[in-house]
Order: sequence, then structure tokens, then C-alpha cells
Amino acid sequence: FDTATPMATGMVLRLELQIAADVAPVVVDAAAVRYARERSVGVEFLQWQESERDRLQLYVRGLLIGTPI
Repeated sequence: FDTATPMATGMVLRLELQIAADVAPVVVDAAAVRYARERSVGVEFLQWQESERDRLQLYVRGLLIGTPI
């Protein structure tokens, strides 16, 4: 993702992914920064509830087949 906040490789974050305006964000309890350059950051999801993972998977599937939530 892109951010104006400086990040360093190895940082552990709690993320809330706002997938749609009318839906509660998907919560990732712990994500490690694996890549950080300028404003671009890549993370690995380390810990999150299975229900949150399921919600994100449904959202991504919807994007792939053209029927977002």
C-alpha cells in the first residue's frame, strides 16, 4: 500500500482495511512490514481472525469475477 507515514522493514502493524464505504473494515491484528521504499509498503499478514480472512477473501473473489460486495 502507499502511505505518507515512514515505515521500516520489520515493523509490526495492526491494520484496518476499508474494503467498502458501508462495510466494517477488515482487521489484521498483526502485519509485518516486509518492504518499505519511499511511500510504498508491502506487508505480510501474521495474525488475524479467520472470519476477517474469510471476509477479505470474499471481497477479492468479488473483484475477480466483477461482483464486489
